[in-house]
Amino acid sequence: METIKRVLDLVGARDASPPESRLERLLLACAAFLAALACAAVWGLAAGAGAGRFPIGNLAVVPILLVVSTAASLPVGLLAFRLLSKSGRGSDLLLAHASAVFAGCLMLVLLSPLVALYQLSST
Repeated sequence: METIKRVLDLVGARDASPPESRLERLLLACAAFLAALACAAVWGLAAGAGAGRFPIGNLAVVPILLVVSTAASLPVGLLAFRLLSKSGRGSDLLLAHASAVFAGCLMLVLLSPLVALYQLSST
């Protein structure tokens, strides 16, 4: 629970400093990404609420799409980060990316009841 609180502190408007050690940053990035996968699965379930078997399929497809898009964008982002930053660490980029993905997926999960209501009312 403390880890998710730290991830929310990084996402929020508070002036939270990231952890100093590399291992803590990687652990925090993994926790943020796993929470983002769970949020994406909930949104996928809500997005397929109006169709017959699609909710169960979306429960797996949406997190897989998130993993694939992250795997495709991180190498390019890391290259640009290395070329443009003088004093940045790769784990800083990973933590920033994971917390941004978590923030986006958190918005999706907060809007998922509206998506589910729309899907159920439009069928």
